[in-house]
Amino acid sequence: MLALIYEVIWQRQFALLFGSAASATSAVLSAYFAGLGLGAWWVGKRASGWRRPLRAYAFLELFIALGVLLVGPFLHVFESAYPTIFHLLRGRAELLLLFRLIAAGLVLILPTFCMGGTLPLVGPLADRGQRRLGVTAGWLYFVNTAGAALGALLVPFLLLPRFGLSHSVWGCAGINLAIACGAWFLDTREKQIEIPSSQPAQPDKLRRKKKPIEAKVISVTWLAFVSGFVTFALQILWNRAFA
Repeated sequence: MLALIYEVIWQRQFALLFGSAASATSAVLSAYFAGLGLGAWWVGKRASGWRRPLRAYAFLELFIALGVLLVGPFLHVFESAYPTIFHLLRGRAELLLLFRLIAAGLVLILPTFCMGGTLPLVGPLADRGQRRLGVTAGWLYFVNTAGAALGALLVPFLLLPRFGLSHSVWGCAGINLAIACGAWFLDTREKQIEIPSSQPAQPDKLRRKKKPIEAKVISVTWLAFVSGFVTFALQILWNRAFA
Protein backbone atom coordinates (compact mmCIF):
# COMPACT_ATOMS: atom_id res chain seq x y z
CA MET A 1 0.00 0.00 0.00
CA LEU A 2 2.74 2.46 0.96
CA ALA A 3 4.82 1.66 -2.12
CA LEU A 4 2.00 2.61 -4.51
CA ILE A 5 1.15 5.70 -2.49
CA TYR A 6 4.74 6.81 -3.01
CA GLU A 7 4.69 5.91 -6.70
CA VAL A 8 1.56 8.00 -7.38
CA ILE A 9 2.92 10.92 -5.34
CA TRP A 10 6.29 10.75 -7.11
CA GLN A 11 4.60 10.78 -10.51
CA ARG A 12 2.77 13.91 -9.44
CA GLN A 13 5.97 15.56 -8.17
CA PHE A 14 7.96 14.70 -11.29
CA ALA A 15 5.11 15.91 -13.53
CA LEU A 16 5.34 19.29 -11.80
CA LEU A 17 9.10 19.29 -12.41
CA PHE A 18 9.19 17.93 -15.97
CA GLY A 19 5.99 19.59 -17.18
CA SER A 20 4.71 16.42 -18.84
CA ALA A 21 2.68 13.63 -17.27
CA ALA A 22 3.89 11.13 -19.88
CA SER A 23 7.57 11.97 -19.27
CA ALA A 24 7.05 11.85 -15.52
CA THR A 25 5.30 8.48 -15.73
CA SER A 26 8.05 6.99 -17.90
CA ALA A 27 10.85 8.37 -15.72
CA VAL A 28 9.27 7.35 -12.42
CA LEU A 29 8.29 3.85 -13.57
CA SER A 30 11.74 3.21 -15.06
CA ALA A 31 13.56 4.39 -11.94
CA TYR A 32 11.04 2.76 -9.61
CA PHE A 33 11.23 -0.73 -11.06
CA ALA A 34 14.96 -0.55 -11.76
CA GLY A 35 15.43 0.13 -8.05
CA LEU A 36 13.06 -2.69 -7.09
CA GLY A 37 14.88 -5.12 -9.35
CA LEU A 38 18.34 -4.17 -8.11
CA GLY A 39 17.22 -4.44 -4.49
CA ALA A 40 15.60 -7.84 -5.01
CA TRP A 41 18.68 -9.13 -6.85
CA TRP A 42 21.24 -7.81 -4.34
CA VAL A 43 19.37 -8.84 -1.20
CA GLY A 44 18.22 -12.13 -2.73
CA LYS A 45 21.83 -13.20 -3.36
CA ARG A 46 22.74 -12.60 0.28
CA ALA A 47 19.52 -13.36 2.19
CA SER A 48 20.31 -17.04 2.78
CA GLY A 49 23.39 -16.10 4.81
CA TRP A 50 21.61 -13.71 7.19
CA ARG A 51 20.71 -15.26 10.53
CA ARG A 52 18.38 -12.40 11.53
CA PRO A 53 16.19 -11.74 8.46
CA LEU A 54 13.55 -9.89 10.49
CA ARG A 55 16.17 -7.49 11.74
CA ALA A 56 17.42 -6.98 8.18
CA TYR A 57 13.81 -6.32 7.13
CA ALA A 58 13.52 -3.70 9.89
CA PHE A 59 16.59 -1.91 8.54
CA LEU A 60 15.16 -1.96 5.01
CA GLU A 61 11.93 -0.35 6.22
CA LEU A 62 13.94 2.24 8.15
CA PHE A 63 15.92 3.17 5.04
CA ILE A 64 12.71 3.29 2.98
CA ALA A 65 11.38 5.93 5.36
CA LEU A 66 14.66 7.85 5.20
CA GLY A 67 14.82 7.63 1.40
CA VAL A 68 11.23 8.79 1.01
CA LEU A 69 11.87 11.87 3.14
CA LEU A 70 14.96 12.72 1.05
CA VAL A 71 13.02 12.73 -2.24
CA GLY A 72 11.60 16.21 -1.64
CA PRO A 73 14.96 17.92 -0.91
CA PHE A 74 16.59 16.17 -3.89
CA LEU A 75 13.77 17.33 -6.15
CA HIS A 76 14.29 20.92 -4.99
CA VAL A 77 17.94 20.66 -6.09
CA PHE A 78 16.95 19.38 -9.54
CA GLU A 79 14.17 21.97 -9.75
CA SER A 80 16.65 24.83 -9.42
CA ALA A 81 18.92 23.34 -12.11
CA TYR A 82 16.24 22.06 -14.50
CA PRO A 83 15.49 25.32 -16.39
CA THR A 84 19.16 25.69 -17.33
CA ILE A 85 19.46 22.05 -18.39
CA PHE A 86 16.21 22.26 -20.35
CA HIS A 87 17.55 25.32 -22.19
CA LEU A 88 20.84 23.58 -23.00
CA LEU A 89 19.14 20.40 -24.25
CA ARG A 90 16.24 22.05 -26.03
CA GLY A 91 15.66 20.39 -29.37
CA ARG A 92 17.53 17.24 -28.29
CA ALA A 93 14.67 15.13 -26.98
CA GLU A 94 16.72 11.95 -26.46
CA LEU A 95 19.26 13.71 -24.22
CA LEU A 96 16.53 15.46 -22.27
CA LEU A 97 14.78 12.11 -21.69
CA LEU A 98 18.10 10.60 -20.59
CA PHE A 99 18.59 13.41 -18.08
CA ARG A 100 15.08 12.84 -16.72
CA LEU A 101 15.74 9.12 -16.31
CA ILE A 102 19.06 9.76 -14.53
CA ALA A 103 17.49 12.39 -12.27
CA ALA A 104 14.62 10.09 -11.33
CA GLY A 105 17.02 7.20 -10.75
CA LEU A 106 19.28 9.21 -8.44
CA VAL A 107 16.36 10.57 -6.45
CA LEU A 108 14.50 7.26 -6.05
CA ILE A 109 17.32 4.72 -5.81
CA LEU A 110 17.46 4.45 -2.00
CA PRO A 111 13.77 3.87 -1.20
CA THR A 112 13.08 1.67 -4.24
CA PHE A 113 16.22 -0.43 -3.71
CA CYS A 114 15.13 -1.13 -0.15
CA MET A 115 11.55 -1.87 -1.24
CA GLY A 116 12.85 -4.45 -3.69
CA GLY A 117 14.91 -6.12 -0.99
CA THR A 118 11.93 -6.83 1.25
CA LEU A 119 10.39 -9.69 -0.79
CA PRO A 120 13.48 -11.98 -0.75
CA LEU A 121 13.38 -11.68 3.05
CA VAL A 122 9.63 -11.95 3.60
CA GLY A 123 9.05 -14.90 1.23
CA PRO A 124 11.26 -17.48 3.00
CA LEU A 125 10.15 -16.15 6.40
CA ALA A 126 6.51 -16.74 5.50
CA ASP A 127 7.34 -20.16 4.04
CA ARG A 128 9.04 -21.25 7.28
CA GLY A 129 10.98 -24.05 5.66
CA GLN A 130 7.88 -25.86 4.36
CA ARG A 131 9.28 -25.63 0.81
CA ARG A 132 5.94 -24.41 -0.50
CA LEU A 133 7.41 -21.14 -1.72
CA GLY A 134 5.23 -21.13 -4.84
CA VAL A 135 2.05 -21.09 -2.75
CA THR A 136 3.55 -18.65 -0.26
CA ALA A 137 4.82 -16.29 -2.97
CA GLY A 138 1.42 -16.38 -4.69
CA TRP A 139 -0.35 -15.46 -1.47
CA LEU A 140 2.16 -12.71 -0.66
CA TYR A 141 1.84 -11.30 -4.18
CA PHE A 142 -1.96 -11.31 -3.91
CA VAL A 143 -1.90 -9.49 -0.56
CA ASN A 144 0.77 -7.07 -1.76
CA THR A 145 -1.15 -6.27 -4.96
CA ALA A 146 -4.39 -5.71 -3.03
CA GLY A 147 -2.56 -3.28 -0.78
CA ALA A 148 -1.06 -1.58 -3.83
CA ALA A 149 -4.50 -1.07 -5.38
CA LEU A 150 -5.76 0.43 -2.12
CA GLY A 151 -2.73 2.71 -1.90
CA ALA A 152 -3.24 4.00 -5.44
CA LEU A 153 -6.86 4.87 -4.62
CA LEU A 154 -6.05 6.54 -1.30
CA VAL A 155 -3.84 9.22 -2.86
CA PRO A 156 -6.43 11.12 -4.96
CA PHE A 157 -9.47 10.35 -2.82
CA LEU A 158 -8.15 10.80 0.72
CA LEU A 159 -4.51 11.73 1.26
CA LEU A 160 -3.99 14.68 -1.09
CA PRO A 161 -7.36 16.41 -0.60
CA ARG A 162 -7.40 15.91 3.17
CA PHE A 163 -3.75 16.05 4.25
CA GLY A 164 -1.83 17.50 1.30
CA LEU A 165 1.30 16.12 -0.30
CA SER A 166 3.87 16.95 2.36
CA HIS A 167 1.84 15.66 5.32
CA SER A 168 0.93 12.51 3.38
CA VAL A 169 4.60 11.74 2.72
CA TRP A 170 5.58 12.32 6.35
CA GLY A 171 2.66 10.21 7.58
CA CYS A 172 3.50 7.30 5.28
CA ALA A 173 7.19 7.49 6.21
CA GLY A 174 6.07 7.30 9.84
CA ILE A 175 4.17 4.10 9.02
CA ASN A 176 7.34 2.65 7.46
CA LEU A 177 9.15 3.50 10.68
CA ALA A 178 6.41 1.77 12.68
CA ILE A 179 6.76 -1.33 10.48
CA ALA A 180 10.52 -1.27 11.12
CA CYS A 181 9.90 -1.12 14.88
CA GLY A 182 7.37 -3.96 14.60
CA ALA A 183 9.83 -6.16 12.70
CA TRP A 184 12.56 -5.40 15.25
CA PHE A 185 10.18 -6.28 18.10
CA LEU A 186 9.24 -9.59 16.44
CA ASP A 187 12.93 -10.35 15.94
CA THR A 188 13.63 -9.93 19.66
CA ARG A 189 10.79 -12.32 20.56
CA GLU A 190 11.67 -15.11 18.14
CA LYS A 191 14.54 -17.50 17.88
CA GLN A 192 17.08 -16.85 15.20
CA ILE A 193 15.68 -17.96 11.87
CA GLU A 194 17.87 -19.30 9.14
CA ILE A 195 16.41 -18.98 5.69
CA PRO A 196 16.43 -22.53 4.33
CA SER A 197 18.49 -23.32 1.30
CA SER A 198 18.24 -26.40 -0.87
CA GLN A 199 20.76 -29.19 -0.41
CA PRO A 200 23.49 -29.18 -3.05
CA ALA A 201 23.35 -32.01 -5.55
CA GLN A 202 26.08 -34.63 -5.79
CA PRO A 203 28.93 -33.74 -8.18
CA ASP A 204 28.08 -36.45 -10.74
CA LYS A 205 24.40 -35.52 -10.77
CA LEU A 206 25.30 -31.84 -10.95
CA ARG A 207 27.39 -32.39 -14.07
CA ARG A 208 24.55 -34.22 -15.81
CA LYS A 209 21.90 -31.64 -14.90
CA LYS A 210 23.89 -28.43 -15.23
CA LYS A 211 23.34 -27.72 -18.91
CA PRO A 212 19.56 -28.47 -19.03
CA ILE A 213 18.99 -26.40 -15.87
CA GLU A 214 21.03 -23.48 -17.22
CA ALA A 215 19.07 -23.58 -20.48
CA LYS A 216 15.75 -23.51 -18.60
CA VAL A 217 16.91 -20.63 -16.39
CA ILE A 218 17.98 -18.58 -19.41
CA SER A 219 14.67 -19.27 -21.17
CA VAL A 220 12.60 -18.31 -18.14
CA THR A 221 14.74 -15.20 -17.60
CA TRP A 222 14.05 -13.97 -21.13
CA LEU A 223 10.34 -14.72 -20.76
CA ALA A 224 10.27 -12.69 -17.53
CA PHE A 225 12.14 -9.82 -19.20
CA VAL A 226 9.78 -9.65 -22.18
CA SER A 227 6.73 -9.98 -19.92
CA GLY A 228 7.87 -7.05 -17.77
CA PHE A 229 8.73 -4.99 -20.85
CA VAL A 230 5.28 -5.46 -22.38
CA THR A 231 3.43 -4.99 -19.10
CA PHE A 232 4.90 -1.58 -18.32
CA ALA A 233 4.85 -0.39 -21.90
CA LEU A 234 1.11 -1.06 -21.75
CA GLN A 235 0.82 0.76 -18.41
CA ILE A 236 2.34 3.93 -19.86
CA LEU A 237 0.12 3.68 -22.96
CA TRP A 238 -2.95 3.16 -20.78
CA ASN A 239 -2.05 6.15 -18.62
CA ARG A 240 -1.77 8.25 -21.77
CA ALA A 241 -5.02 6.90 -23.21
CA PHE A 242 -7.02 7.56 -20.03
CA ALA A 243 -5.45 10.98 -19.60
